[in-house]
Amino acid sequence: MRFRRWPRVSAYEDTPRKRAALARAQQTQRDKFPLLAPLIAERQPSADAEMARRAAWWPEVQQRDRDRRARDWRRARARLAGYGDNLRPLLIQLWRDSPYPADPVYLLDMLHSIDTGRIDPERPPWIPGHSDSSGKLDPAAAPEGEAGGGLCDGFGGRERGSRPARHGEPTWQPPIPRSS
Repeated sequence: MRFRRWPRVSAYEDTPRKRAALARAQQTQRDKFPLLAPLIAERQPSADAEMARRAAWWPEVQQRDRDRRARDWRRARARLAGYGDNLRPLLIQLWRDSPYPADPVYLLDMLHSIDTGRIDPERPPWIPGHSDSSGKLDPAAAPEGEAGGGLCDGFGGRERGSRPARHGEPTWQPPIPRSS
């Protein structure tokens, strides 16, 4: 199974760049409301207090992300195991050959696309010669049975860059003649 290793949980690294970024962020907060700047400044934590808070928070977040990722891998492998013995080896080979990043979310998305018919396991779109040579969308995958389903037709027929008319505003205006 193709996968990418995830870094282990590490300690938070306090650097001068992070302290400078914190100082800029706090200054920006004070600059938004100049009249309240003294009140905002007294409520803002010191750089040392904020770095200590981040040092405590960072390993928890990293561990939570690792746990979520492991849970997603287990879910993807369980879903893959649910396919029959005829289809499972084909799906594993598709995953190995796919252009997607080696991430459980992408594997789950590929399996979902196969289940919904957006990807044909016998003719995956990333293998040359297996996809439709015309370059058009598969009508079965397009909404409303029409390729594209009218999703990209200029948002209601308006020209690109135009906006809908406001109440009481004429919907069409004659072009302004240019003076030479």
